[in-house]
Amino acid sequence: MFTIILAVEDNKILESISRPHNQEYLIQHSEDYPILKELCIDDYDVFNEQDTDQLIFELNKIKENVGDIEDLKHIDEIIGLAEKCRFIKGSVIAFNPFNASLLGE
Repeated sequence: MFTIILAVEDNKILESISRPHNQEYLIQHSEDYPILKELCIDDYDVFNEQDTDQLIFELNKIKENVGDIEDLKHIDEIIGLAEKCRFIKGSVIAFNPFNASLLGE
């Protein structure tokens, strides 16, 4: 399971969301998903506001193959965090596969 974190450069967490088993649809292995292809369950991945357009595009694309309504809502929540990241200078979206906080809090 990933916890998706919206944070700013001083490691302040603004928001975080998670959903059990979200790695099953967030991790992509195709070259069609250059952002989501980077995700893995044994390390965290961090993307900045410059990556958000591509991240949002890829998240919308995977929604086509997700049937569970709660999973679709979760993807929409991630898109919402990415949209916030787009407009908050110095912010990042982190995908944390660990139970402990990525930013040490």
